[in-house]
Amino acid sequence: MSTPAAQTPTSTKIKRLPLQDVGLNSLVALPYMLTWSEPLHTLLRLAEKEVEATPLPNWFSNSYTINGITATAYEFMYGKQSHLLAYAISELAHILESDSEGAFKSIYTPGAVSCVPADIPSPVDPSSLTALSLDSPEQFAMGLTNYEGLYDLGKSYLPAFVSSLTDPDDASKQFWPTLGNFSFMHNLLILEKVRDDPTVEDAKSRLGDAWSAAGIDALYKEGLLYALDMSILDCVALPEDNASNRYAHATFTLLRQDAQSKALEPIAIWISGKNVDGQPRIYTRKAASPGAWLYALQAVKASICVYGIWLRHAYLWHVVPGTMQTTLNATLDTGHPIYKMVAPESKYTVAFNELLLLFWGLIAPPTSITKTFQFLQLANEFAKDRGFFDDDPKVALERLGLQEHDFSQAAPWDQYATVRDLLELWNMTEQYVDVCVDVTYPDDSAVADDASLQSWIAVSSAVDEGNVRGLEPLDGKPALKRFLNSLLYRVIAHGGANLLSQSTLIHLFVPNYLMALQRRDIPEPEADLDTKQLLTYLPNTGTIGIMARFYFTFVLAKPYEPFVPREGAEADLFFPSGLNDPRNRALVAYRNALLQFVNARAILPNQIEHWPLNIEI
Repeated sequence: MSTPAAQTPTSTKIKRLPLQDVGLNSLVALPYMLTWSEPLHTLLRLAEKEVEATPLPNWFSNSYTINGITATAYEFMYGKQSHLLAYAISELAHILESDSEGAFKSIYTPGAVSCVPADIPSPVDPSSLTALSLDSPEQFAMGLTNYEGLYDLGKSYLPAFVSSLTDPDDASKQFWPTLGNFSFMHNLLILEKVRDDPTVEDAKSRLGDAWSAAGIDALYKEGLLYALDMSILDCVALPEDNASNRYAHATFTLLRQDAQSKALEPIAIWISGKNVDGQPRIYTRKAASPGAWLYALQAVKASICVYGIWLRHAYLWHVVPGTMQTTLNATLDTGHPIYKMVAPESKYTVAFNELLLLFWGLIAPPTSITKTFQFLQLANEFAKDRGFFDDDPKVALERLGLQEHDFSQAAPWDQYATVRDLLELWNMTEQYVDVCVDVTYPDDSAVADDASLQSWIAVSSAVDEGNVRGLEPLDGKPALKRFLNSLLYRVIAHGGANLLSQSTLIHLFVPNYLMALQRRDIPEPEADLDTKQLLTYLPNTGTIGIMARFYFTFVLAKPYEPFVPREGAEADLFFPSGLNDPRNRALVAYRNALLQFVNARAILPNQIEHWPLNIEI
C-alpha cells in the first residue's frame, strides 16, 4: 500500500467566530459557513425530521385530571402547535439576504440584540393547560407515549419512578442506578472517587460542619466516598427570573459506596445559592427533612442534565468534532486515505452547530441555558485546562479514579453501565482505526513524513485557527491511532442518542432526568415540603411535552445516512478495491459490531437504521 504523498503544510484561516475578542479564549474554534446552502439545507432537513417525529394526539390519548381540569396528555403537553421550523426558515432567509455576519455577532457579543426577534412564537402554548404543575407524581406518566406500545413497556417502572418522588429512602437508592446506568446519551462520565487531592479539601470546605456530623471522614478513609461536582454552573448563575422559568443550580454531591454490593447512595448535597441570595444550602440524608431531601436530589439531577447535555454531549461530541472536521477539509486532499476514512462521518456537524447557535430558542432543549452566549460562557469555563484527549473514556476513568472492580458485581461495570457501553464503542472503534492506520502507513516515519497530516494538526492546534488544545505531534502510528480513535469515537458515540432503548423509557418519565427546575427559589434543608409543593419545582405540563418531543426527534426520525447502510454492511465502502482492501473489511466488521451492540439494547426492531453515520442533531 503506497504512503500518502508529502505536501507542504499550509495556513488556512478558517471562518470562525471571533470568540477571543470577547475573552472566550479556551473554547475550540466555532467554524461557520452562512451560505445559502447551509445552514438552510440543514434547517429543511430538520423540518423533515420534525414532521416524522411530531407527536400525534393518539400517541398521548391517556386522560389526566390536573387542577380540576380533565384532558388528554396531548392537550396538557402541547395545546396548540406552533409551526416553529416554518418560522425559522423564513427568518433564516431574511438573515441571509440582509446581514448574515451581523446576525452572528449577536451570538458572541454580550448584550447584543439577538437576530431572532423577541416576539418569536413560544414553543409552549401559554394557555392554562400547558403551564400547570402536576397534582401527583403518577401524572408524569403522560410523557410515556402510546407509540409502538412504549407506554405499556414503561408501566412496570412507574411504581419505582413514583416512589423516587415520595419516599426519601427509595429516592436515595434509585439516584445512582438511574444516573449511572441510563446516561449513555449524555456521556456522563462524571463520578469521581474522593482521594488525597484538592477534592477532599473542596468537599470539606463546602460542607463545613456537615462533613463531621454526617460521618463522611470515615467513608473517605475507607475509600468508599465519591463525588459529583456540578459547581461549574455557577459561572452562568443569574439571581433573576427568566422568561422560560427554567433554572438549574450549581451542586456538589457526596455519595457513599457499600463495600459488598458496590451500591452508591447520596449522603450530602451542597446547592449554590448564587441564583437566589448568594447563600449555599447544605442537605444531608441524616438532617434534612424528607421533602427537602427529595428536592435536593431533583436539583442535583437538573444540574447534571445541564452539564451532560451542554458539556459532555454538545461540547465534546458536537463542537470539538466540528472544529476538527473543518480543519480536515482545509488541509487534506479528498484523495488522501485519512480523508477517505474520516470525511464520510464529517458532513453535517458544522451546519447543525451553526443553526443551533443562531436559533437557540427554537432548537435547544428546555434547560436553564436560555441564551447562546450562556452556552459559550459555560463551554469556555469547561474547556479551561482541558486537552483533546482528556475525556476519552480510558483517560477519563483514570483521572476520575474509577476502577472496574469497584463497579462490578455479576459482570464488568454492571454498577455503572454507561462506562461499559462507552468502552465497548471505544474498543470497536479502536479495532477499526488500528487496521486502517497499519494498512495505510508501513512504519512510524511514514506518518511523521506525511505533511498533510502534520498540517491538519498544526492548523487545528493554532490559537488563531482551530484552537484545539492538547493535540500531540503525529510522530508515528501510535500517535495517529490515538488521535483518529478519539475523533471517530465521538461521532459513533453520539449516535447512541438515537437508540430507542430502556434508557428512552427512563428519560420519558422526566423527573428521572429533568432538564430544569420550574422555580428559582431554594427550600431550606429543614423545610416541611409536601409532595404537591415539591411538584411545583418540577417540569410543568408544557415542559414535559417539549422534553418528549426533543427525545422523539432523536429516536423516531431516521437519520440522513445510517451508520450501517440500508443495503447492508458491505455497501458504500470508504476505500477503493472493495473487500480486497483490508480497511474496507475492517469497516464491515465495525458496522457488524455496532449492529450487535444495538440489538443487545434495543426495545423495538430495526433500531440499527436509526444510528446515524454523522452528527446530525
